[in-house]
Amino acid sequence: MIIFVILLLLLLAYLLYDIYMDSQRQKIMERLEFGFESEAIEQPSLWDGATNLMQVNAIRQLLYRSVITRTLDVTIKRAGFKFGLFQALFILLFVACVAGLGIYFFANNPAATVAVFFLAPLSIFMIWRLLAEQQQKKIDLQLPSLINSMLTTMRAGGTPIQALHATSRNADNPMKDSITQVLNQLQLGQSPITVWKDWSDFWDTKSTRLLSTGIRVKWEAGGQMASVLEHILESIEFRRKIEQRINTLTTQAKLGSILLSVIPPLLVYLQYRVKPELVIEMFNDEIGKQLYLYAGILTTVGFFWLRKMAKIKME
Repeated sequence: MIIFVILLLLLLAYLLYDIYMDSQRQKIMERLEFGFESEAIEQPSLWDGATNLMQVNAIRQLLYRSVITRTLDVTIKRAGFKFGLFQALFILLFVACVAGLGIYFFANNPAATVAVFFLAPLSIFMIWRLLAEQQQKKIDLQLPSLINSMLTTMRAGGTPIQALHATSRNADNPMKDSITQVLNQLQLGQSPITVWKDWSDFWDTKSTRLLSTGIRVKWEAGGQMASVLEHILESIEFRRKIEQRINTLTTQAKLGSILLSVIPPLLVYLQYRVKPELVIEMFNDEIGKQLYLYAGILTTVGFFWLRKMAKIKME
């Protein structure tokens, strides 16, 4: 109990510190943009702000050395969230502490408390990962439109950069933000080969890697890019047809995982409607609470396991 309270206090202190640092950075950016005010008193030093930013960047680089934190950072960026890695870690720790305290007061079981303390943030991470996978699927669905736009522009005498500008203005997210970031990096003078490689590594799908490889090869070797883009477009369309057939064949398994996960709580609800005293007695008994808790945990784990088994990856 004391450990959870200490963790909550530490998280609250970190949140206040993060808010303070954000306000300081905002003041420094305003001073850099609008200049100094003569009537201002005790303005924060720009050098102090730069030092703080360097310290934050050093901490961020230290966190990125871990595979777990790198995976978390990429996941929240793919999912389209606006918060960063530090905020994501704070959310996970906060959820873990709140869930652990709730189970501790509900079941009064240290083992269940520890299990929920780790499973609660893991569940949040799995939800974020599902959202990131949905964004990856959207990118794959939007790639043919991007390639068609590039082909149309080049056939009309334009350049691929002009096609990217049109996509950044007219496309839907996440393609719009992704191409805008690519254009910003190109305008900053970065190598197109490096930019497209980083883009494909970030989204990490078969289609994005195929498009990135084709563009990088033609950008480095020269020649007509239209023929390569046409071949890539045909390959992506063929892969999509195969994936649609696979999804049709695995629909039954996916529905089965949903039904098997819904049946246990549905049976509890039906039992409560028929004989509510049985369910109430289970909740009033310590062993009954633990049984319901373990059943919920196993049902959740089983749902994700069955969903994982129903997925067939194309190599």
